[in-house]
Amino acid sequence: MRAKQLKLIWFDPLLSDNESDRSQSLVQAVRYHLENYGLAFAHCADMDSVYQEAMVSIAASKMQDVRALVLLNADFAQNCAVAHYLRAVAPGVCLVARTPDYKEQTLMHALQSGVDAYFSGTVSPYFLSTLLFSRMRAAGLALPSSTQAEARPMPDYGWCFAEQAWAIVSPDGKRVRLTSSERGFILTIVQQPDMCASHDVLIDHLWPDTQNAKEGGRERMNVMMSRLRQKFKRKGLELPIRALHGNGYMFYGPFLEQRYS
Repeated sequence: MRAKQLKLIWFDPLLSDNESDRSQSLVQAVRYHLENYGLAFAHCADMDSVYQEAMVSIAASKMQDVRALVLLNADFAQNCAVAHYLRAVAPGVCLVARTPDYKEQTLMHALQSGVDAYFSGTVSPYFLSTLLFSRMRAAGLALPSSTQAEARPMPDYGWCFAEQAWAIVSPDGKRVRLTSSERGFILTIVQQPDMCASHDVLIDHLWPDTQNAKEGGRERMNVMMSRLRQKFKRKGLELPIRALHGNGYMFYGPFLEQRYS
């Protein structure tokens, strides 16, 4: 019998905007992490899509399979309206919403609409994943027992730099030495607020004085990524960097910041 696939509804109108690299990067990063735990994603770019997704699940008597809904919309009023509706039709769903600020009136409005947890401003993919898991646990929503994540559990500690960032150390202590370009590449990614860097940002950091860098920069990064993968593979490691579908690259997994000893 095929294992039941649980669902996460992600409401973010910016996902339909090709120019919204930050929104695209965040959803892709969280998706990489949560799909390991058996959560299927349903992307909704407008309120009608959210309601339709919920009604399909209700009609199929599978609303209990919807474990969480992330309200990433910048329009706080729409977030509250969606939360109020979902709380009525699916009382057990975990609702996490973005708020414009942490003012008491704003948070009261969110909580009264049925929101379980909230955040404001820019957050990292790892923080958002942790927030979702925390609220799902609090609501008694167990995750599937047979998952990729169980086979490869997340460590209690993370990756870190060593030797003034001329080497990177895996959570289990394996050390990989880096060339100057590889060092700059990884440093640039992890120093971004959400550990996601666009191609243009990486090219500007790696080859700032090259006139035609942008023309050949992506190809040079592809070659660098290929060599890095092989270098990590020889150490029995998987490179903790993922390509973001033409937008750039993301560091995947826990990282211990500012450790360069």
